[in-house]
Formats: sequence, structure tokens, C-alpha cells
Amino acid sequence: VLDALALSRRQQGGDPAEAVALQREALAARLADPQASAGDRATGYNNLASAQQAAGDFFAAASGFDETYALRQPGGDSIDTASVLFNLGVVLSQSGRWREAEVRFKEARAMFARIPVDRHPALVNVLLRQCGVLVDLERLDEAAAACGEAEPMVLAMHGAHHAQYFGWLLRSANLHALRGDHDAARDDFARARELARS
Repeated sequence: VLDALALSRRQQGGDPAEAVALQREALAARLADPQASAGDRATGYNNLASAQQAAGDFFAAASGFDETYALRQPGGDSIDTASVLFNLGVVLSQSGRWREAEVRFKEARAMFARIPVDRHPALVNVLLRQCGVLVDLERLDEAAAACGEAEPMVLAMHGAHHAQYFGWLLRSANLHALRGDHDAARDDFARARELARS
């Protein structure tokens, strides 16, 4: 009930601090329940971390996603566990910890490969974020490989008129600019502007 109430408040634009407080209460109830499974506790940490992320407390969110991953990892590889690694990478990048974020995105990709999953919306998210953080780190050859792998999957999963492709165009444009290919950068920025207006 507390989880549903917190989610409802967030969706309605309520006070983020209230959602965090509700998720803290929900987690405390799970941790106090002797019959709660590791999965139950992981859900509690994950929900709290998501609320903290929405509230802009990225360091606390990273700690919560770390706890979630530690509880899920013994259960083996899964899309849900790979998504926790993705979420952890996102909050690390949001707090400026780009090198740590890139490690988590790489681990998420490796888990998708082991499952194996080679096409999934969650994998698109990982590829786009990995592309972006490698651009931010100016590891340009690695960025080019990740961004090049991301584009066909974004198009296959979402098409050329989706927000995910807009995100890919911005990352591609930044990569071209860093490599000194300003014509290609202008082309990608122009395509992104056109997409934003459509």
C-alpha cells in the first residue's frame, strides 16, 4: 500500500520528499518482516532509491541501487537485475561519477549478453547511456563503437520519430563535434531539431 501511495504521489507531481518518506517506511516494514524474501527486500531498496533519484538525491539513490543489486545478484542474471545496474549507472552519471557509471553500463551489457538478450528496450537504454557517458569521458573510439551499436537497435525498437532516437542524435552530434567533424555534427543537430518540432 505504501509503495502504491508513493508512486501515485510522484505521478501526480507531489512533494518528492513525501514519496521518499513513504518508501522509507515501506522498506522498514519489509526489513522488519522475518518472512520477507531477498527479492522483497530488494524491491524495497529499489523503490526507495527510485524515489530518492526523483528527489535529486543521487548519492543516496546510488547507495540504494547498490543494496538492490547485492540482494538480486545471488539469484543470477536477469533483465531485472541488469536494469538495476542500468539504474545505478544513471544515478552515478547524474552525480558526476562518469567512470563508475560506465563500469556499471558495461556490466549491464555483459549481463544482457549472458542471459542472452540481444534486443530489448532495456538494452536500448543501456546502449544509449553507455554511448553518452563515453562521449562525456572523451573516450572517442569506444564511444563511436557504442553509439554505432545503439543506432540500429534504437531504430529497430522505436523508429526514427521516437524520443530515444532524438537522444541518440544528440549524442552522435556531440561525438562528431569532439572528433572535429563539424559538418556531421551540424547534420545530426539539424535532424534532432526537426524531430523535436514534429
